[in-house]
Amino acid sequence: MIYTKTPLEEASEVLEVGETLLMTIRQSHLSSISPARLFITDKRMIVVHHSFWGLYAGVNLFNTTKFSILEYRNMRGAVLEHGKLLSSLRIRVPGEMREDINAPNEWGIDGLWRDEAMLVLNYINDIVAQRAGESIDLVTLDEANEIINKSGSKFVWLGVQNPDRVPVILGVDDTLVARILPSDVSELSKVQLQELKDCILVDYNGSIAASTARFLQKEMGIHTYVLKGGISQAARPKQSGKSKSPHPLMVGLPSPDPWVVRNTPILARFAEIIFGFIWFINGLLALNPAFISSACTLVAAGGANQPAFLQGWFNFWTSIAYANPALFGYIIAGLELFLGAFLILGLLRKVVYGIGTAYGLLLWSIPEGFGGIYSLPVTGFIPVSIGTGIVYAFVFFFLALLSATYGRNMYTLDAVIEQDIGWWEALAEIKRNTI
Repeated sequence: MIYTKTPLEEASEVLEVGETLLMTIRQSHLSSISPARLFITDKRMIVVHHSFWGLYAGVNLFNTTKFSILEYRNMRGAVLEHGKLLSSLRIRVPGEMREDINAPNEWGIDGLWRDEAMLVLNYINDIVAQRAGESIDLVTLDEANEIINKSGSKFVWLGVQNPDRVPVILGVDDTLVARILPSDVSELSKVQLQELKDCILVDYNGSIAASTARFLQKEMGIHTYVLKGGISQAARPKQSGKSKSPHPLMVGLPSPDPWVVRNTPILARFAEIIFGFIWFINGLLALNPAFISSACTLVAAGGANQPAFLQGWFNFWTSIAYANPALFGYIIAGLELFLGAFLILGLLRKVVYGIGTAYGLLLWSIPEGFGGIYSLPVTGFIPVSIGTGIVYAFVFFFLALLSATYGRNMYTLDAVIEQDIGWWEALAEIKRNTI
C-alpha cells in the first residue's frame, strides 16, 4: 500500500497505552527518495522504515518490518555527526564501543536536518543525564514568579504550539514571555546565551525544557530553571470531575500536522526558485542590444499623458536614463540577473527581498506609469491594467513575510553559510535566532 498516513497515524500503530509522542522528525529526501521517519516518545525511539516510493520494505519474502524500536533504558549515549546541510544521529547501546560508523552496537539514522538532529541529541543526552543523577532546578509556577520578580528574568517558551496563549495560561504579562526553539540554542552567541541566565524554561510537559536546561548547564555554563510539569501542569483545571475541556493552548488551532504546515519551508523555497528563474531569464533577454538601446525610451514613455503633479518624478528618471542610455540598460539587465541568481541559490535573501520590492515599485511607477491610472481620458472608459511591477513587489514582500514567520530555511545556501559565519545571519535572515 502506498504510504499516505500522517505521522500521528503512523505512531498510533505502535504507541503503548499511556505513551506520549513528543517529537517527529523525517529523514531528508536528499538522503533517501523514500525517507524514514523518527518518532520520539516519553518512553522510547521509533523509526518507521519505507521502501521505494513509500512502500513498506520487508527483511525477507515472508515478513515485513515497518518499525525499529529502541527503549531509553538501553541507551548509553549519542553521537551527532555534522555535515554542512545534513547530520547523522548515532545512538550507542550496550556493548563494546567502536568508532566505526557501521558498528553493530550503534543505532541511528542518517540524513537528518542539522537543527532537528540537535534537538533529538539534547533529549537523548537528558535521558542519559537523568540516569547519571545530574539534577536540574524544577520550580512551581509560584516559585517561578518569585524568581522572575527577583532576578528580572523571563519565562522562555520552548514549545512548537502557538505561543500567543502562553502568557494567558501562566497569568503573566506578554513582556515576561520570550520564545526560542530548542534546536536554536546551539546557534546563539555568548551574549544571547547570557540572556537565558536564570530564565524559566517552559514547554508542554517539561521534558524538552529539562533536556535544554541540562544542555545549557553542562555545555554552556548557563543556569536556568524548569517549570515543573510544563504548561500542561500550569493550565490544569482545579475543579474536580471527570470531564476534560480542551487544553487552552490547543483551542482554535487547526488539526495537528497538516501537510501544508509541515512542508511550508519546502513549498516556499520551491516558489522562490521558480520566481528566481523567471527573473534570471528576463535578465538574459534584457541583454539584447535592442532592449539596451531602447530602455531610456521606455522610461520616457511612462510619463506620457501623466498629470502635471507627476511630471517632476518622470522628468527626473528620464534625465538619468538619457545621461547614459547603454549604461542604464545594462544596470537594469544586471539587476534582474542578480535577483534571479540569488533567489535560485537562496543567498542574501533579506537583501534580495528588499531590493526586489523596491525594484518592482520602480517598474510600476516609472515605465508602467503607475499602471496608467492617472492617464485615463476624461470621457469614455478604457480598461487599464494595474501593471506587473506592483505584483512583483508584492511577491517579494510575501516571500519576506514567510521568512519572517518561519525563520531560517534549511533549503538555502544562506543556511549553509550561517553554520560557519555567524554574522551572515544579519544579512540573510529577517527572523534571527534571538530570544
